[in-house]
Amino acid sequence: MGLIGYYTAFQLPDDVADAADLHALLQELWDYRYDNLYEDADARRPVGNLATAIERLITFLVSHDPTLAHRRLLYLGWALALASAPTIAGWTPDDTRPQMVLDALRAWIEERQQMPLEVKTLFPPEITGSQALNEARDVFANLARALDSEAAPHGLRAILDDCLEGYAVFPGSTGRRDLFNWVLVEVVPAAWCLRLPNAIYTLHWPWPPPQDAVNKAAPPFTGKR
Repeated sequence: MGLIGYYTAFQLPDDVADAADLHALLQELWDYRYDNLYEDADARRPVGNLATAIERLITFLVSHDPTLAHRRLLYLGWALALASAPTIAGWTPDDTRPQMVLDALRAWIEERQQMPLEVKTLFPPEITGSQALNEARDVFANLARALDSEAAPHGLRAILDDCLEGYAVFPGSTGRRDLFNWVLVEVVPAAWCLRLPNAIYTLHWPWPPPQDAVNKAAPPFTGKR
């Protein structure tokens, strides 16, 4: 069975054309099938471990050019936070903490200035009845922690888990593989190039995708899945 979604072809941005090692890793991870992503069985594709795939992505970003490692992880977290932001806005539209974290991140990246955030004070332990809201908030809490370079790898592991296996971006099982494909062909290559991806996946992308939206940014859409 072929892939279903917005990202059904392994197609990387032009600005990573010369990054052969990155291309090889992303192609390898693309070729696996992951049970945690609720994929249908396909005997032609080997079964991969999602936690291992996440670890390999983070290790790659960290181990190649340590001078850029932290910035690359922050761009990865930035994209995933933007994907999770509509979840928080849908449940608690008056919550200003996500914007505070994004402002601190942008200041760090663009101005090279640190804006300390007291993460434990900003995000005290709070469990609501919504798994989606809890995990989307956790994305922003871990992004705030990731401003510390030593905490960044652990923070990004937690963020990827909240998005890919959790409900931070959208609830349910439908579209899980497509979200992972977006991470592989849009988010990681963009982070490698120290930029945001061309498209931000959110719960507002209609499902199933319009035929003209495959491997492209989603068309304007105001509803939900």
